[in-house]
Amino acid sequence: MNLQLDKQPSIEEVFKMLECHEKSFRSCVSKNVNILSYTKKLFINAKIFGAYQDNKFCGFLALHCTDSYSKLAYISLIFIIPEYYGIKVGTKLLEKAILHAKEVGMENIKLEVKNDNIPAINLYKNFGFKLVTDSNIFYIKITNFIISIRFISWRN
Repeated sequence: MNLQLDKQPSIEEVFKMLECHEKSFRSCVSKNVNILSYTKKLFINAKIFGAYQDNKFCGFLALHCTDSYSKLAYISLIFIIPEYYGIKVGTKLLEKAILHAKEVGMENIKLEVKNDNIPAINLYKNFGFKLVTDSNIFYIKITNFIISIRFISWRN
């Protein structure tokens, strides 16, 4: 198996992935989100990192590096097709996003994760994230680079 991270996915690929896996996607965002509008917004506001396993689109990460004042980047979504769980797709996408954020001058990355998304929480912990208890934010320092994660809980 060959994991490729150097190909930019198209808006159609991302839309189709989210639409085909709507139940998994809806567990990541509000139930009222329009998938097409959300996908278009990602491509306008974020850098999209795609992952391809044997030339099949299997996941992506959306990274926003728009706050040059505070140098805070934001990962709005990491989405992996469930059949590709366990082969380090999320790890590789996160590594690539962190490297890109550093390259464009960002000093911090923030993301939110549902508190019941144990695989994602474990991924972040594997990167060395630590919880700051009074704010529900995780921090890690990687060569002078701080990453923060805030746990969120969706209300149905």
